Amino acid sequence: MDLSIFHSLQEIGNPYAHATDPYVFSGEVQLWRPGVPGATSEWTREQFASYVFPAGSSLALLYIDALAIDPAFVGDDPTFFDMFWSDRLDRPTANDGGYLDGDVVRYRRDGTKEVLIDEATVRSVLGIAPGFPINTEDLAILPNGDLLVTLEGEGDTPANPNFGGNRILVGDVVVIPAARAPNSGYWAYRPAELGAFIANAAGPWSSPILRINGIEIDPNGNGARPNPHLPATTRPDMIFQADYTDFASGSGSVRNHIFSTRANGPGNGAIVRDARTFGYGCSPNAGLPVVALAVPRQSPATNAPVTDAYANATGPTT
Repeated sequence: MDLSIFHSLQEIGNPYAHATDPYVFSGEVQLWRPGVPGATSEWTREQFASYVFPAGSSLALLYIDALAIDPAFVGDDPTFFDMFWSDRLDRPTANDGGYLDGDVVRYRRDGTKEVLIDEATVRSVLGIAPGFPINTEDLAILPNGDLLVTLEGEGDTPANPNFGGNRILVGDVVVIPAARAPNSGYWAYRPAELGAFIANAAGPWSSPILRINGIEIDPNGNGARPNPHLPATTRPDMIFQADYTDFASGSGSVRNHIFSTRANGPGNGAIVRDARTFGYGCSPNAGLPVVALAVPRQSPATNAPVTDAYANATGPTT
């Protein structure tokens, strides 16, 4: 079974062209539907952040760091109102109470805000000092309420015995248990492992991982693999996008493939979506700067790619 993948892009004001909507911005959530040929992705206005932050607002999202569909959502057509997200920047003076770049929130259709987890709780669970800067970079919500997250930058975690006084590195995927108890977080995946998954999926490579740009539970993988980082715990297979300095193979750079940690032949690691055909009319040697991923529990209803009022736009509408 192939995956429907919702995703966001990184750079604000730097549009990426594709067949039906030439300008795609970092405040939008796109859908890549399985089985659709060609470099095409789909967009609807309901998946656009301007529904939450109206045109002209100074509070428009810089870009969506983390993305996950509300587990309580029922149906096959989730919109931005049904998705939890984290922004690239703090918005402490925003309407409706504001948010920080470490918070994970969503806004409902009635304008009220729901906080999945706030930055202070992220710090508490992971044992990070209040003054140490953190930014919730990626998010996946497990069925039992645990969260998988990554952080931008390296965080000191001396209080947490599950990290042994070590830093949480760029590329570390950590677990925030559903109980949210202080110092209860632990590693799920580490950068060296992710490099091994990439190598098994796409061939040998030597570039360091700069950061992980998107994670989600892989519904086609094993949901309860033994976790080598903390005895008696498990970790799910996940899909992920890794940002690394260079990866030249075959016809050119394959940076920004969407990978999975699932078993594949002699090892673990598979390509879920090829960056060169992922969408937006990217050149054959260009990667796609995805920064957040979300997989719905059921595939969205089939519809043709959208032709909309923004097809001839020349810049951001927010």
